Amino acid sequence: MIKLHSITSIITNSSTVIYTHSGASEQAAKDMINEILKTLNVNKSFDDFFTTVVLFERYSYYSEWLRYNKVEGVDENTEILTLYKDVMDGRMPKPTWFAEAESKLKDDETGYDYPTTLYIIPKLPEYKNMAKLIKNFLYSTSQEAFRDG
Repeated sequence: MIKLHSITSIITNSSTVIYTHSGASEQAAKDMINEILKTLNVNKSFDDFFTTVVLFERYSYYSEWLRYNKVEGVDENTEILTLYKDVMDGRMPKPTWFAEAESKLKDDETGYDYPTTLYIIPKLPEYKNMAKLIKNFLYSTSQEAFRDG
């Protein structure tokens, strides 16, 4: 008897990689919170509490983009990690070249887009826990797998 990992095991014995793209999560979060606020007769919206930004899961993907593409105002002295953190924390708007990199950069081995993450930035400190709970909900799905042999 042969234990199969999946149908792909029959053919190639390969594994599957799943990349998560969070662009649709931004609107889903807004719609959900806006509906909750509406139901509770709260005359505010998601945008009154938070700003959002979708970024590559790793800042190094932006560095990779820069190796092959020239971006005005960005050179070898630009601290990409600092820039990434400033955008992620809402201290500055997302540069247009970030979005260009996200739409065009592919993993060389798989040919798939790199994964992205939605960051929810509270406008006031008292909204920080709510932002964390919304993000935890959006990313609460999990998948576990193992291969025997």
